[in-house]
Amino acid sequence: MEPGPDSFLRDFVRPLVAGGELHVGRPLDAEDLSALEAELVLTTEESLSIELARQAVASELWLYPVPTTLDRGDLALTLALHNLLFMSHPGGDRWWLRSSSQERVRAFIVWCLERPLPRSGEELVARHSLLGRFPDLTRTDVDVRFWAGHRTFQGQRPPQRLLRWRGLRGVREQRHQVRWLATELSDVQRELLALLLRQSPLTDLLSPQRPFPPFEWLPVARHLSDRHVCRLVCHRYLEQGLEQVGPALAAAFWRLVDSIDLRIPAPEGSRTAVKLVAGLVVYLYALLAMATDKKDHLRVDPAHPNEALPAVLMVAARCGLVPGVEVLGGGELRERLEEWAGLPATQLGDAADDFTRRLEAALAA
Repeated sequence: MEPGPDSFLRDFVRPLVAGGELHVGRPLDAEDLSALEAELVLTTEESLSIELARQAVASELWLYPVPTTLDRGDLALTLALHNLLFMSHPGGDRWWLRSSSQERVRAFIVWCLERPLPRSGEELVARHSLLGRFPDLTRTDVDVRFWAGHRTFQGQRPPQRLLRWRGLRGVREQRHQVRWLATELSDVQRELLALLLRQSPLTDLLSPQRPFPPFEWLPVARHLSDRHVCRLVCHRYLEQGLEQVGPALAAAFWRLVDSIDLRIPAPEGSRTAVKLVAGLVVYLYALLAMATDKKDHLRVDPAHPNEALPAVLMVAARCGLVPGVEVLGGGELRERLEEWAGLPATQLGDAADDFTRRLEAALAA
């Protein structure tokens, strides 16, 4: 159940940023945060290695230098994540003998997550350089089978005594990776995870296909108005592959559209968000159109039309959200985009007109 605060930077924060095996210890608290902050008064080998690792992450995303020096706010966020991971620790039961213990840990996590949200592109990248890996964290589970039965160790190494005399006892080990966000999480963990992700909008934007929480455009779409952020996000989506990220992006788009097309006040900023997201989808396909004339990426599964990103391109064109030649930089590119935008309708049938009505209603609401 170690590490404690003495080894937290080395065994948790550095691998969180640079990659590697994270060690989760007992729940940390405000006293531990103060102790860690005191360590940052002087530059140490650990803090410097973390800063350099964050700079390496940021330099792959952003053209300009971003602040990556650890401060109290950064530490608070990493403590929040650490304690969230602890809630899944198989050895944590003894800490929950009283409900007040769990509530105390939950309250501290909430306090840690009450940080100012990043606003500029540089701040988005800096925060992502700290938390960007957490949606992809995995746990190594080990099944140990032997002549008398079997045991499973979740994120822990089996004790050596259980592995002795392999031949005599018929000991076999089977290891498999489990994505943490896909494990069974409590309602408390789910609530806190959503708060943690909100603290890093770029991490949110770059992990739309995560198992939990479901990706939503409204909290993050405003950052697409920064052209540098929008380009970064688009290029990352293309690197990940539209076949991977497209279904989550499209489904979130229609949830956003439908939140406006209701007979109740729409969420603040939702109409602007719709236009920004539609613009991002058009830009994605414009980039593809400049690189290829192939159309295989425009196929739509009629069984899951809400998850079809080409359908978003289709309705964006129908509703006049594709920019003109002067913006796209060429008539040939616009003609290809218009051609591509017309293809999904032949696969969607009546659903194509329904999609169009939904977007038109949202834009006019």
